[in-house]
Amino acid sequence: MTHRLFLGFTACLTMGFAAVAIGQPKAAGPLAPSDIAPLPQPIPDLVYAQAFFPDTEFDDAIPTPESILGFEVGDRAAKHAEIEACFKAWAEASDRAQLFQYATTYEGRPLYYMVISSPQNIARLDDIKAGMNKLADPRTLDEGEGDRLLESLPAVAWLGYSIHGDETSGSDASLAVAYYLVASTGEAIDELLNDTLIIIDPMMNPDGRDRYLQQIAEHRGANPNVDDQSLLHTGYWPAGRGNHYMFDLNRDWIFGVHPETRGRIKAVGEWRPLLFVDAHEMGPQDTYLFSPPRDPVNPFHPARRRAWNGEFAKDQAAAFDQFGWRYYTGEWNDNWYPGYSDAWASLRGAVGILYEQAGLSQDGVKRPEDRVMTYREAVHHQVVSSMANIKTLEKHRELLLKQFLNERQYNLRGGEHEANRVYLILPSENNTRRQNLLDLLELQGVEMHVATRGFVADGVIDQLGQTHERRTIPAGTVIIAASQPDGPLVRALLEFDPRMSTEFLQEERRELLRFGRSRMYDTTAWNLTMMNDVDAYMLATGLPGNLEPYSGAAFASSGVENPDSTVGFIIDGADDASVVAAARLMDRGVQVRLADRSTNFDGFNYARGSIVVTRTDNRNYQGDLVGVLHAVCNEVGVRAMGIESGFATGDEPDLGGEHFVLLNRPSIAILARGSTSPNDVGAIWFNIDQRLGVRSTLLDINDLNYADLRRYNVVIVPELWGNALDENALKRLNEWVESGGTLIAAGRAAARLATESSGLSSVRELPDVLEDLDSYRLAILREWLGRHERVDPAIVWSNSPDSPIKAPLADFEPPVSDKDELKRLDEWQSLFMPQGAFVTARTDDRSWLTCGADQNMAVFIGDDPILMVKDNANAAVRIGTYLPLPRGVELEDDEISWSGWAPIPAGQEMRLRMSGLVWPEAAHRLANAAYATTERHGRGQVVLFASPPTFRGAAMGTTRLFLNAVVFGPGFAQSHIIQP
Repeated sequence: MTHRLFLGFTACLTMGFAAVAIGQPKAAGPLAPSDIAPLPQPIPDLVYAQAFFPDTEFDDAIPTPESILGFEVGDRAAKHAEIEACFKAWAEASDRAQLFQYATTYEGRPLYYMVISSPQNIARLDDIKAGMNKLADPRTLDEGEGDRLLESLPAVAWLGYSIHGDETSGSDASLAVAYYLVASTGEAIDELLNDTLIIIDPMMNPDGRDRYLQQIAEHRGANPNVDDQSLLHTGYWPAGRGNHYMFDLNRDWIFGVHPETRGRIKAVGEWRPLLFVDAHEMGPQDTYLFSPPRDPVNPFHPARRRAWNGEFAKDQAAAFDQFGWRYYTGEWNDNWYPGYSDAWASLRGAVGILYEQAGLSQDGVKRPEDRVMTYREAVHHQVVSSMANIKTLEKHRELLLKQFLNERQYNLRGGEHEANRVYLILPSENNTRRQNLLDLLELQGVEMHVATRGFVADGVIDQLGQTHERRTIPAGTVIIAASQPDGPLVRALLEFDPRMSTEFLQEERRELLRFGRSRMYDTTAWNLTMMNDVDAYMLATGLPGNLEPYSGAAFASSGVENPDSTVGFIIDGADDASVVAAARLMDRGVQVRLADRSTNFDGFNYARGSIVVTRTDNRNYQGDLVGVLHAVCNEVGVRAMGIESGFATGDEPDLGGEHFVLLNRPSIAILARGSTSPNDVGAIWFNIDQRLGVRSTLLDINDLNYADLRRYNVVIVPELWGNALDENALKRLNEWVESGGTLIAAGRAAARLATESSGLSSVRELPDVLEDLDSYRLAILREWLGRHERVDPAIVWSNSPDSPIKAPLADFEPPVSDKDELKRLDEWQSLFMPQGAFVTARTDDRSWLTCGADQNMAVFIGDDPILMVKDNANAAVRIGTYLPLPRGVELEDDEISWSGWAPIPAGQEMRLRMSGLVWPEAAHRLANAAYATTERHGRGQVVLFASPPTFRGAAMGTTRLFLNAVVFGPGFAQSHIIQP
């Protein structure tokens, strides 16, 4: 046993004065000959002399971080392999620790958590885990067992670090904290580890971290750099925030899209921590933020959680005060969206705490107070925060455990909200999408039941906010009661329309009016049934009878049925997996057709969008056609039915007609880098790469003027910042589309194409067409009449043209018609555009883009362009759904109802907002705008989405539209060239 200062003064000298190789503070040998290598110019402020754990004795049998890394913790950011080596060494050397792998990243890096406690607790980890899960579900407790567990269990903490890869200090702090916990000696640490069990998740995003550290190494010079505008501190596109596919993993806690998240959700669910910490970074000129958050807080957060946030914050503040460090709470940090780590954990029973350290990547950063904050100091802040929270947990172990059990019992009785709330997820022909939702709920630990028989329910609330007196609920409906141990999480995930307080709404509106900015940090809506666009209801009647526990995915047949059919095979297009099957079949050389109308063969009905593989089309196929079809169907989980006759019953289209369109294999380019959004590029790439399972090319947008676009028949322009597409780029895209390409754009990229100067589309943004609104109103009227017009035969077959004919819109006088007033009104309404909300939209059932979509669908909208369509373009999806006026509600003959800039058809009302904050001004602006458009351009076509359709990899309804565009688009653009 020896006494030493851990991470003290001498290690700090490295950064300021030692001669170092470029890229590493302590590297073995310079990159240039030693006789000409420059000596670093010293920056005295880079010396950070404060030890992390002064006057502490450590066990010599446990290797120090420096002995493993070759440098002191905080000298520089450690890489994944270096951190992994430390934790493996400590798990091997210490009887206080065990290391567990919980996931593997896309790039093959293992993700670990380390459990640290007393040797006695480590010897009984399975019992501790089982005991916490018994407390988490009080129904499993025997008489008196709860008291025994409260007495014997340690308080479990989960400390997670650096979920954003370019927020590096947290992971380095985890090294210091873990070493202290496994190696320090004395009575205090023994008591701490007897009373607590600390789980350290040292690096939640290793792919992003290592990518970012490589960028740092590329921009490190011989001299330290303290300018936060340097590439040394910022990195370059896409930096390291996201994972391999550039996803923000701290928005994925409720969606579980990625392996990193899915592994963590499962692990946290097994341990049931009472404390959950997530260590982040923010702007380099900031200070340090920690919980509690400000309003709005999600309404389903247990009330007691805020009190505990205050208790932990008090101790954390006191720890910072000892060093004179500046900090704050609240301000920009809200807890409305439940997909942040700390918010999600709070809903599961933990005290969730967020850390936000001023972000420094290397060396240090010069601050306005004329000092340098070193990277080492940033790491120290994270260390002190972690230890302060652990000690608060130790101090309140008994009370936190007791309240955890009490809260779970309270949740079983209904909790703080409607005790009888029940959520219903209806059966669907789209098994893949519905099962995706059910699998996610199962991963989140949600208890579900299945109705074994149909029943009639009263007071049914639908996703449009309507209450129905009676509804017949079919057998097979999945039913979820809010009264379960994780009730707060269940409500947060599934409640259709959670509401903010009136007080916050007032604050938010005033902020918008005074400063033109929202106080919301993230989206205001996330409902999982809407995100997946799955039909669901809510009830307030409790669980019905005739239920059985949900037991996982029901077996669905896949492969080929009737493989010896003479005509061909068909895959029902109602299921999202059908478009995946089409892409993979074409990728393997199979000729594929799309049914753009519903049809019927051999007595079976097939939805619009069904995939057809005929034997005639594939006579020249070099391989086992049925074998390949069988393999693909098994891969994606769908069934291909053999067709014995191409003759459809009734008026349905026959196989040889125009409604079975021969598709072209997509060859896909995704524009990236430059001012494209990494999040949107990543979501697009992920869906094509992981879900479709086909190849695509990430093409640098800066090289667009020089790239050979002839290699691709699909080019995707993701969300953009600024004016990224110049005149030359637009000219290149014009020529390519006219030659037969399918161009897909979303968000601000769609807005860039929806201009006269682009020459690519007749679609325009609302502010650009305020002087021509009548023609856009006429387009909406024609769409409505095209579906609902009724014919009077007496007038049609009249021999005299004496019936009066009115011009379209003759009876529609808009509330505002003056052009200047319209401009002022639109500028006013644009102030209130949503931060992120669900609205309902109506689909065009004659558009190939909407295959697999219902008549109405949920779409996610933010402050996105308002797309206007007439003439040559087609609005495949329009925002707002028409419903018949409620019984007893009638308008006067001369009374016309308006929604925004367009009239509402007689006898109808418009529904728009589904979930989230949509101010009335924004609702009027959004009503009737196009969400998705298609338009022929030369031999090719342009597809526009008002907002990114693959939002966070979770918006499955609009993702289907996007995948339709990618997979089916080439077949509806350039016709097949017949080679003579």
